[in-house]
Amino acid sequence: MSRKAPVVLIVDDVGTNLLILNNILSKEGFNVLQASDGLECRQISKAQKPDLILLDIMMPLEDGFETCKKLKDNQETVDIPVIFVSALDETANKVHGFSVGAVDYVTKPYDKDEIIARVKLHLRLSKAMKAVIETQANRLSQLTLAQQAILLNPEDLPEAKFSVYYKSVMAAGGDFYDVLPLSKEIYGYFCADVSGHNLGSSLATSSFKALISQNAGVVHSPKETLSTVNRVLEKVLPLEIYLTAVYILLNRKKKTVKIASAGHPSVIYLPVNGLPEILSPVGDILGVFENVSMDLLEMDVSAGDRFYIYTDGIIESDGKNDINREQGLKNLVKQIAECSKVSIDTSIDQIITGLFGKNPALSDDILLLGFEV
Repeated sequence: MSRKAPVVLIVDDVGTNLLILNNILSKEGFNVLQASDGLECRQISKAQKPDLILLDIMMPLEDGFETCKKLKDNQETVDIPVIFVSALDETANKVHGFSVGAVDYVTKPYDKDEIIARVKLHLRLSKAMKAVIETQANRLSQLTLAQQAILLNPEDLPEAKFSVYYKSVMAAGGDFYDVLPLSKEIYGYFCADVSGHNLGSSLATSSFKALISQNAGVVHSPKETLSTVNRVLEKVLPLEIYLTAVYILLNRKKKTVKIASAGHPSVIYLPVNGLPEILSPVGDILGVFENVSMDLLEMDVSAGDRFYIYTDGIIESDGKNDINREQGLKNLVKQIAECSKVSIDTSIDQIITGLFGKNPALSDDILLLGFEV
């Protein structure tokens, strides 16, 4: 039985261009679909899931940039690689094309050999990425219950300038954190909460930590990292288990942070000479949907600014009774404000004591991690 040929969707409002591209690609053995505008492109993409899209930019009603952005915002089409084919050759247009999610940009008039080479390259890259996801999922599926990994202590990575408090109700808690040194002065801070507090034999804490490390890096935004992690988890987690998570990427060289959240409680930002601010980027939980949608919050920061991330146990109890999240968040913000002048290490201890007292009766895991720019 012959293998199924890759499907390429070409999108252009000029019939001659469609005819030329169709002729070039068909001779190479590709199955070709055609669309004459952005709306038709998106409809075909959702219905037939092409392996790659060649997309013109200058089209009526909806230009290619808008079409590409809508494709990448849709869970059903986000993973389809898009190559722009356009007469617009200015650098600004190319940069904008990449910013809305394209993988490549070819200017007209194009050479047929170049088109074929780029299409084949990105089909191979897409296939390789899918294979990586499958490999990671298979490895995690085969894991038996393993010894819980030792969580990173601030003393192990002092240059990351973080402090953490973690206490689990059960021997194997459902909360998890990690701090990743990605490059000189670039760090990733991660916090997650697993529903049910039990990953079972398929996903020990140690393997989950490895999964985060494999997919985090300076070339990946927090949104991209969490999206890739989700694609693995969706394949291995049972239906009743999911994760919420938040990931912050700090670049001390550029004084910037990027934040993505997957259904996780808000981040608390404390400017060095200001009051606490609540940051609430929106995102889907991990492990349920094949593709997830989430915001990417980007902001400039200053030396001495602080960020606090935590799990829901922090804002759902006062140490004696359960409380609603709104009140719990107010309590947390108040404690963070009162600890703004002490060291990051001291602030974590004082915040926990201020929220729960000396000997709290906990019904859930509690995790609070703070770091300083």
